Amino acid sequence: MYNACRDVEAPSSNEKALGLLCGKEAEACNATNWIEYMFNKDNGQAPFTITPIFSDLPAHEVEPMNNATKGCDESVDEVMGPCSCQDCSIVCGPKPQPPALPVPWRILGLDAMYVIMWSTYMAFLLVFFGAFFAVWCYRKRYFVSEYTPIDGNIAFSVNASDKGGPSCCDSLGAAFEARLQWLFAQWGSFCVRHPGCIVFFSVAFIAACSSGLVFVQVTTDPVDLWSAPGSQARREKEYFDTHFGPFFRTEQLIIQAPLTQPHTFQPYPSGADVPFGPPLAIDILHQGAGIEIYPGSKCTLSDNGIHHCKEGILIKDFLDEHYDIPKITMVNNVIHNNEGYGVVLVKPTIFSDLQENAQDETEENKAFKVQTSGEADVAERVDLEELIECATGKMELYARADLSEQVEGNCEIVNELVAASTQKGQLKKKRLSELGITQADDNLMSQEMFVSILGNQFKWNGKGSFGTFLF
Repeated sequence: MYNACRDVEAPSSNEKALGLLCGKEAEACNATNWIEYMFNKDNGQAPFTITPIFSDLPAHEVEPMNNATKGCDESVDEVMGPCSCQDCSIVCGPKPQPPALPVPWRILGLDAMYVIMWSTYMAFLLVFFGAFFAVWCYRKRYFVSEYTPIDGNIAFSVNASDKGGPSCCDSLGAAFEARLQWLFAQWGSFCVRHPGCIVFFSVAFIAACSSGLVFVQVTTDPVDLWSAPGSQARREKEYFDTHFGPFFRTEQLIIQAPLTQPHTFQPYPSGADVPFGPPLAIDILHQGAGIEIYPGSKCTLSDNGIHHCKEGILIKDFLDEHYDIPKITMVNNVIHNNEGYGVVLVKPTIFSDLQENAQDETEENKAFKVQTSGEADVAERVDLEELIECATGKMELYARADLSEQVEGNCEIVNELVAASTQKGQLKKKRLSELGITQADDNLMSQEMFVSILGNQFKWNGKGSFGTFLF
């Protein structure tokens, strides 16, 4: 058993899993201290300490456990395969041998690179110090020290061959300096006599040089900074934003609960106390909904348990003309012990006035569109009564005492969502007719909700299975 588990890695820490199960480094773990640590209550998991006895012979009239174990390279059954190469070195097979190193290039029995580099370095030192000593000898022969007292034989220069007259370069430098002095003196006199003219032309010159700033565009959007307009990343992002809505990254989330006190969690059965801040208090966490469904989203809930929240599932307002209708699938979920409703639909008060008209029209037509395969132009009529009968058939698997409550909860959600979808369609048609558009585009008007709500259980919710919140 130890040999089968010793190479398994924990994905969260990228370390050996035995390091977590032994209470020490994986290298120091063996089969004995592994079992002893797992049987010790100090690991924070075992309810009490168990003293293992390692023996092949019966002890205290108890036969030692000798169950067959599978190696990490063996399959447990016909469905599951052996461990991967990452968790089992035996599966990897023999390690590939690296190719033989090429024969090194040698000069006089030494590495050729070392010989070339040392030869180049010694040649550089020889040339450098040779040139240094040659210059030193030359200066010592033709130049006296700069600290030698000036006498009559050395009038203008320390050079012994200097006759005392200025050179051609000295004369040219003096003439150039005098010319610059005269030029700047004339420029200063002109600026003092004509200050207004100087200020005007200076401002005009600066404005002309800065005129290009009018066309400067400062880009701060990271998308424009790091992806070209025609790049694959930009095309994929635009496709995602068009079909699924824009993606917003949460940089930082700050939650405050100023009127509460921090609390301490005491692990069972042992372990150090863990302090938690006020936002993680149970009464603060219960003030939020378990799941929030936003407009235009696609939500699939199957075989989930949603409980002990302020509201179980909160469906956000999607009746605004700028919002798309969500696509909701809820099958075989257990929604229980929530403070408010199991499912809450949020919608504005203005739509409640149109509820009766929408329900009457729904009863007359007894049909609504169900979009399939994500295509807006392919839709089929589904009778609402058939959907309720389907829900009833699903619920026959549950106890008869709870059947009426579960069917009522599922059908109530379906009826309310379909009515809200119909209301939105009516208002959209009304706005288009007011604008003079009598025949709207099918894609524009075919945003009916995809609803599949079957087999959900609603129990012990504070206000009931389903409710609406008007704002």
